[in-house]
Amino acid sequence: MTASGAGVIVGDTKAKGGDVIDVVAMTILWILSSVSDLREYQIPNDLILAGWLAALVCRLYIQGIYGMGAGICCIVAGILILLPVYGVHGMGAGDIVQKLKAYKKQIQTSFIVSETGYLMQAGKISEKVHKLCQAFMLHPVVVLKNGRMKIKKIYVGRRKTAWKKYIASTFNKELHMDKKMLFITYAGLTNDELKEITKEVREKDAIENIIYQKASPAVAINCGPGTFGMLFAKMDDE
Repeated sequence: MTASGAGVIVGDTKAKGGDVIDVVAMTILWILSSVSDLREYQIPNDLILAGWLAALVCRLYIQGIYGMGAGICCIVAGILILLPVYGVHGMGAGDIVQKLKAYKKQIQTSFIVSETGYLMQAGKISEKVHKLCQAFMLHPVVVLKNGRMKIKKIYVGRRKTAWKKYIASTFNKELHMDKKMLFITYAGLTNDELKEITKEVREKDAIENIIYQKASPAVAINCGPGTFGMLFAKMDDE
């Protein structure tokens, strides 16, 4: 038995091949943890517990009862350090990723297009459909799903009439909309037009916060000026 400079008693190596056992055990644990982290974005508690037990068994085999005792002290010290974080409901990176994934499914995004010429140029609609939309004042609603744009609905009438129909339909359909925050994303709209849209939204429901955001280049290029959309989260059914 020897004493380290910090005053912690550590047992001498008693078993042959102890270094090899350490390396093998650590490699296996590292591989399992890496696979789990890459696939699930988290390392399960069962794997952590198995690692602790494996480490204690290795300490017992290599350094005897004193090595095992030192390992237990290290585990307890680590738990005590993390207890305050647990007490304030802290989360690991994997937990955050999982929550963001779940929240992403609650996000609803759609845009109403004023001029379909941009959709035609982007290959989203044919030239015949574009001419039809111009002739009958048709305004498609584009939804974003899994990174792709799809035409979900079409409104008939002048541009501002179509806007009102789009807003009314969104609020009538989305009964579980989270009223705390609504993003209005737009491309090529004036301040007066944004004020009109805001007034229409306020009349439909009591939204606590409306945040205005210019549309991304991808949306602006595909949908063109005069486009605006509403982005919001759906509340849980509970």
